[in-house]
Amino acid sequence: MKSLLCIAPLALIALPAHAQSTHSTTVDRPNYEGSRTVTRDGQGSVSLDSSVTRKSDGATASRDYDRTRTDSGWTASGSTTGFAGRTAGFNASHSHGGGTASTSASASATGFGGRSVNYQASAARTGNGYTRSADLTGGNGRLLHSRDVSQSRGNGYFSRSVSTSRIRRR
Repeated sequence: MKSLLCIAPLALIALPAHAQSTHSTTVDRPNYEGSRTVTRDGQGSVSLDSSVTRKSDGATASRDYDRTRTDSGWTASGSTTGFAGRTAGFNASHSHGGGTASTSASASATGFGGRSVNYQASAARTGNGYTRSADLTGGNGRLLHSRDVSQSRGNGYFSRSVSTSRIRRR
């Protein structure tokens, strides 16, 4: 038992702190064949590429995804192409403000039909609470959903304010 406790910490020292890796998978079935490759750089960045081919007509669908770690967060993008050739995609980012205890996020996505949405959000700690806000807009800039939250404590009191607005579909 004592030798096990001594060997485990030594095994951790021998492993590299950040190892880059690539993993590929292929599949061949009666109706389709495909492949997927995932690459990690060991620093938080990931790349995924995959494709599938239908054997009956040779139509191909594919997907790619990339996430990159940055000094203040990450960025990501991806796209998907279906068997019919239509494409959908997205771009996103997230960052934190270091010592200011604030974060922000943004994203945009376009669907197979060409419609798009945009998302913007932020959050910050205050001296006695926090504030958060998020907005979702359509590709034409029309506001679809908005939410603002503010919360604080002090002198034995607690205060929370939530404001929400959204477009209702008929």
